[in-house]
Amino acid sequence: MWVKLAASLGLAVVAALGTTGSAATLRMEPPRLTFAVEGRGICLERGTLMRPVRLTPARRNIQPSWSPTGRRLAFVNLSDGYLYVQDARGRGRPIAGDPYHENQGPAWSPDGRRIAFSAGRHGARLMMIRPDGTGNRALTNGPFDINPAWSPDGTRIAFARQRVGRTSVHILDVVGGAQRLLVEDASAPSWSPDGRSLVFSRTLGERVRNLFVIGADGTGERRLTSYQGYDMQPAWSPDGAWVAFTRLPPRSTNADIVAVRPDGTGLRVLRASRLYESDPTWRPSAPPRRGKGSCSAR
Repeated sequence: MWVKLAASLGLAVVAALGTTGSAATLRMEPPRLTFAVEGRGICLERGTLMRPVRLTPARRNIQPSWSPTGRRLAFVNLSDGYLYVQDARGRGRPIAGDPYHENQGPAWSPDGRRIAFSAGRHGARLMMIRPDGTGNRALTNGPFDINPAWSPDGTRIAFARQRVGRTSVHILDVVGGAQRLLVEDASAPSWSPDGRSLVFSRTLGERVRNLFVIGADGTGERRLTSYQGYDMQPAWSPDGAWVAFTRLPPRSTNADIVAVRPDGTGLRVLRASRLYESDPTWRPSAPPRRGKGSCSAR
């Protein structure tokens, strides 16, 4: 079933890339889904007829984030809390971390020169660092700022701020440092490719979390999913055609990767696994030739 669903998604994404019908449009490579598998590393879909390839060692690597060219991957190792960057051949090293701070949520800037992430032990603030590990500096003062997401033009960062049991999404001006509240009771923001909207996750009650979309100016909020379970970690595809997210059924330990169109139609399961698969993101170009083995468990 998953092969048919993936094939359907691939055709739909290619169609969504353009309506001219030109040969150039039809040859465009659709973005590839990347995800984390509990205890097995970070994996990449290679096409509709091939099994996913594991990109990182079979460790507790999570929260993948691709550089704009798709040639480098940032991620977090839960075992040591360090932020890593590796190239398409799997060569990499930690660029941020120490025994007293936990790093999470790396996000590449659109120009590929910086990575935003959050760091802290008993709190968290947004940080920014170069891919080579230099220039590490704070962007916010917390007390608990997480989930950074760059706007497509690189001038703003959306992030989630937790205060006394309540989480809200804010927008940070990268140059001036000004911050503004975008929406209350929201987390895990992800920008649309045109920069006009963001998708986010909201807790609606015990064991219920769904996705919503809102304009970048804070208007036009609408519900994207209606599920009696956990819909979380949304990631807007680079072509704007899909929003991938993690879906965790209530009282279950096995999470799936699901996709939906930005208008709420076309909901489909992309990864139905016997494991906990999470942190979906999209690789913006063709997949690498080499991997570190298979990560499928079906």
